[in-house]
Amino acid sequence: MRLSSIVVGVAVAGAVASCTNVSDPTEDATEASPAQEQQKNEERSQDCMEVSSAMLKWIAGGVEDDVSGDLKITKGAAVRSPNHEKVFLIAGEMKAPGVDGEIGVWASNSLERGGGIIMAVDNIAQAFTVYPDADKTDAQISPAAAGVQEARDCLD
Repeated sequence: MRLSSIVVGVAVAGAVASCTNVSDPTEDATEASPAQEQQKNEERSQDCMEVSSAMLKWIAGGVEDDVSGDLKITKGAAVRSPNHEKVFLIAGEMKAPGVDGEIGVWASNSLERGGGIIMAVDNIAQAFTVYPDADKTDAQISPAAAGVQEARDCLD
């Protein structure tokens, strides 16, 4: 009886050990290696698209009346929406009195100036431009939608 208890105990211990992920305690799991960082940046840059200055000016042309001074979008980048085949999510860094460096996100079915409709996706875009709120349209693109943060990340 005692021998069978020992055999069962060894079998259970072996099963537990095989299910446990044992790693080097000196290794930091949250820190990416330089090669992993480079791969991440390359993947991100493959998804990021340039937005022409003409398109950025077009978006900035929809400034709210109560925004003082000229609103400029000094740099921008876009990604394709993973949820809408013909939609681009465009992040733009804005410059105007009181909003220097704020990033807004808009959605459009074109990256060409005047080539499509523009919708304001996040609260920054909604607060400073007159475009319809994307989450209140049939497209229902919310600030938390897939691709919104990715568009913002393209500006980093």
